[in-house]
Amino acid sequence: MMQVMQLGLQKLSPFFKWPVFVQLALSGLLGAALFVPIGTWLDGILGLDEPTVTLPRSWYLEYLEELAFVSPPAVTTWLGLNAIRLKGALGMFQDRSLPVTNTNQTSTQPRGSTGVNTGSQESKTEPLKLPFVDLLPPPLGTDLVALSAELHYTRVYTFAGQALIFYPFGRAIEELKEVGYPGVQVHRSHWVAQDHILQKKRLKSSSFLQTDTGLKIPVSRRRKNDLSQVL
Repeated sequence: MMQVMQLGLQKLSPFFKWPVFVQLALSGLLGAALFVPIGTWLDGILGLDEPTVTLPRSWYLEYLEELAFVSPPAVTTWLGLNAIRLKGALGMFQDRSLPVTNTNQTSTQPRGSTGVNTGSQESKTEPLKLPFVDLLPPPLGTDLVALSAELHYTRVYTFAGQALIFYPFGRAIEELKEVGYPGVQVHRSHWVAQDHILQKKRLKSSSFLQTDTGLKIPVSRRRKNDLSQVL
């Protein structure tokens, strides 16, 4: 139920302006509120909630009392389940420690036509400005390599490293399409930038893309035609 509330809230644009902790706490609280009527009904059927004092009370008072009892452990558990990803979404990222040769190449040959940061130096054109890109730690730059979906999070790979952000994968791809960023969705959970595709390989019955950063992206059968139009 908390996951459903999380996905529902992600359809609201103002929701992403709130701190990540607040977003998770709100989805947890709404999920607990959704569960309370079901939990009360189950307690009644199983005989787990037999009142010792039969005084007339309004239904909303009973609801609020049950919510006050359920919500603290429920929200705490929800935050605990998201603790590892929450750490990544708050700005913990992995640096790829770029080789000097790659850095020099990218500084002289800017990638893409949208004006992105390449390597450790900035392109002369304007950096990519998108809502999900603004959530990335500044050291990662905006030279996108790939995106991967992880539940209601998106792992963003740039030429300088990677970070996990609290953002829906599908929404990020829509934003890239709106600005015409060169790339293609090659899998239900993966998108790759066209300028970073090094080669396509095949391992037994599966196919994958090799990027110029060493990242391997799986390619689904349904997306092969889309990829062929790009290559």
